[in-house]
Amino acid sequence: MPFSDRFIAIWQEMLGVSNKAVDSDLKVPVRTKAVMLKTILNYLRITPREMDRLSEFYETYANDLDKELARLARAEGQEKVRGLLRKYHGLKNDVIPRWDITLMNDMYAFLFTALSGKKNREQLSNLSNLASMEPAKAMNALAETARAKGMDSDEYRTQKDRFLSDYGDRCLGELKLETRTYRTNPELVDLYVERLSEPANTPSAAPSQNAVPSRTLNPFVRRARVGIRNREISRLNRTRLYGFARTIFTEIGNALYDMDLLDDPLDVFYLYIPELETYASWDRKEGADFRRRVDERKKQYEQFAELPPYTRLVYDGQIHQKQTHGLQTDRPAAPGLMTGTGVSHGTAVGEAFVVEQPDLSMDTTGKILVTHSTDPGWVFLIQNAAGIVAEKGSLLSHTAIITRELGKPAVVGVKDATRLIQTGDTVVVDADAGTVRLSETAERGGAR
Repeated sequence: MPFSDRFIAIWQEMLGVSNKAVDSDLKVPVRTKAVMLKTILNYLRITPREMDRLSEFYETYANDLDKELARLARAEGQEKVRGLLRKYHGLKNDVIPRWDITLMNDMYAFLFTALSGKKNREQLSNLSNLASMEPAKAMNALAETARAKGMDSDEYRTQKDRFLSDYGDRCLGELKLETRTYRTNPELVDLYVERLSEPANTPSAAPSQNAVPSRTLNPFVRRARVGIRNREISRLNRTRLYGFARTIFTEIGNALYDMDLLDDPLDVFYLYIPELETYASWDRKEGADFRRRVDERKKQYEQFAELPPYTRLVYDGQIHQKQTHGLQTDRPAAPGLMTGTGVSHGTAVGEAFVVEQPDLSMDTTGKILVTHSTDPGWVFLIQNAAGIVAEKGSLLSHTAIITRELGKPAVVGVKDATRLIQTGDTVVVDADAGTVRLSETAERGGAR
């Protein structure tokens, strides 16, 4: 790409990359660069329109796919496995070729956010109808219905079904197919609503902000807002597509369990797709050796869980399987002041809550959440928290977008935050300065 050094720097900054080393000695002809420049300028022009087309495609495609999966779920045995695997490959073939435009939209959003400048950061907030905020709004509305009508009411049940249909796949760890979501476990909605119904846990309202008329914004900010909005729409639709894949493999697990090939339907997520395809292609009816493979992989996962979250993995040459046992790390002494990137505004003082394994049952009210990183499902934890500190993130990470919309102070890129801060510590988060400070004497309170 022309100006590739600058593009790479912008891309790394917006992704929150800490190790910015780039190894490339590629020599590109001037003619090739000229063609690429023309292509990129064209993409910057057409990307918003193409993102709208992708959203339109998704709405129609998802409706048809939902009906087809319901039909396939009624089959039995190997035929059910075969049909669901065919639908999975059809899903990939139908969607993946269309999804490349989302990478161009990332470039669009990253570039214009960078060109907007730090002084215009506030204008990247208060985006109307931001897709990543809709699940939280819908959940809060469901809690209001529960308080007013009761959880046994027809109104609550109807609204809950609509929530599951629209947002049931938005959850912590939503891009892991083995994750149990609101759609797969609807009782999780009731548990969350019950907690929201408690007076102390009523979600705090986002600070009221006067929407800035689009025509008054500078062109870079205006385009950045379009890119951010489209990025959040595509990410929510991506979550829903993963939900369809989750449904496919969950139903395959149910089929294998019914045929006494698995001890638990969810054990299917320890198998490889080629293994399922090999079994589905058999003409004979005897079972595959799935139980042994599942047991072996569960033991491997226990070993993997002992590994630290590496910031970067570099693979070169032959890959060797390395087993880890008894890994131990010491907690270093925390400095008085930690620095990172402030991605919202304001200051918050509160009790730290270090989140290693996020769970929707966690009560985060008034706490400072300290974590490695977040995903879109964290909106359900962030909305009642006082602030957030993350080891990963950037100006356009989900942490940044959600905290800006909710008016929560947030600092990301704080190295070793989960090791330096312990649950119960009193923490001062200054998003304007990009600092995090441990304080034994600070009064606990909310965001200012």
